[in-house]
Amino acid sequence: MIYSIILILLTLNTLVLLTGNNIGTLRGPYRSLTQLRYASSILILLGVILGAVLEGWKLNKFYTAYTLDIYGVIIVLLSSTILVALGNMYRTPVSLNMSIISGVWGIAVASQTPIDLEYTLILILSWIILPLIGITLSAVISYILVRYRLTRGWGSYSLEKASSLLTSLFLSYVFGANTLGLVFAIVAPNLEIGLENVILPSIILVSYIIGIKYFTARVETGLGYNIYNIGLISLISSQTATFIVLETATQLGIPVSLTQVLTISLLGASLSRELKLINIEYIARMSKVWIGSLILGFLLSASLYLLTTYL
Repeated sequence: MIYSIILILLTLNTLVLLTGNNIGTLRGPYRSLTQLRYASSILILLGVILGAVLEGWKLNKFYTAYTLDIYGVIIVLLSSTILVALGNMYRTPVSLNMSIISGVWGIAVASQTPIDLEYTLILILSWIILPLIGITLSAVISYILVRYRLTRGWGSYSLEKASSLLTSLFLSYVFGANTLGLVFAIVAPNLEIGLENVILPSIILVSYIIGIKYFTARVETGLGYNIYNIGLISLISSQTATFIVLETATQLGIPVSLTQVLTISLLGASLSRELKLINIEYIARMSKVWIGSLILGFLLSASLYLLTTYL
């Protein structure tokens, strides 16, 4: 019972920081589009809840491949929380999926537990292939929208605004299904008090309110202003491409980094335009954070496991 309560509190804390980090990623492109920021917040919350409830269970495949006891889950969430907090501090989105997965690998190595090699290989390949698909899709969609746009002027702009809000809903849906689905896949089986179907959606709502109020601003600023001055066409293209990639991964039960795919898709949309205002230095820093979080997640979880096991 004590461990279950700790796990619930730690899950809430993790999702608060995750909301600040990843919802900041979803709302970041709207930083310079004030009219859409508040409407997007409501749609994002709706999408996150629907995705987690309707399709989050598909990430149970991960738990089947890497079965963790409650003690291991607590360690993984603790180390992931530390990494996401560091990402918020430096205004850089950190992938919770990658942090959790690398943490699970760290515990498996530290405890000398066999892992599912086939599933592991698929995970690694997906981290390489899917972002490449995302950047290609985003560039193609952006080119098509610009090349074959049917309306002009304010009518076109209004249609683009409505489309961007719709793609935000879809993107938040796959965020709930894939990222929160991964968290719940490892948390729910280890809750000894039951009621996970009530507790976990409640945690989503509370964490969203706290995270979006206190933790999203820094990441939003970093994405909204440091990658490039995004327009609605680029926003629609990148979000649509990211949705396709993550929804495909969710159907396969593969957790994929939303921050990585979305950021690279934003780059693809920008590259398809004549005017490119890309902050290469910022993207290079984000790449270092992704790689660093993968390594640190592994080392931190393994160290915590060894430290608490043998002391």
